[in-house]
Amino acid sequence: MVEESEDPFISTAEISLSGFAEAGIPGRFWVDYLPILKHVPSWVPGAGFQKKAEYWRRITGEMRERPFQYVKDQLVSLAIIQFYCFGVGLNFISKARGTAPPSVAAILIEKLPAESSPMRAEEERIAKDVAAIAYAGVFF
Repeated sequence: MVEESEDPFISTAEISLSGFAEAGIPGRFWVDYLPILKHVPSWVPGAGFQKKAEYWRRITGEMRERPFQYVKDQLVSLAIIQFYCFGVGLNFISKARGTAPPSVAAILIEKLPAESSPMRAEEERIAKDVAAIAYAGVFF
């Protein structure tokens, strides 16, 4: 849900997609004509595309990670329940349903295998990618 006109998730998505659009223009960078340039250091004249590519890679990673983690944090809230037993304070951690509104990311997170599953990391990576594509699709 967008809280303000300058929402950081939207700003990040717009920057990421503008980078994707710029990189997709044929002939926009010298490396399109001379593929060997992808192997030269970024400080070499004509290799400025590498700095742009690194920036866009970082922004795209943020677009993929930050909203997904935000929804994940909203889905599960940890409540510490404290009670006294025989005069001794005991703490228990209880998972309670959070406040995340329904979304693609929320559905995907709820369907992830348990944390202990060997497939968890791969399934979560796929879920992040799908959620980011669905999120970016809003801007097209």
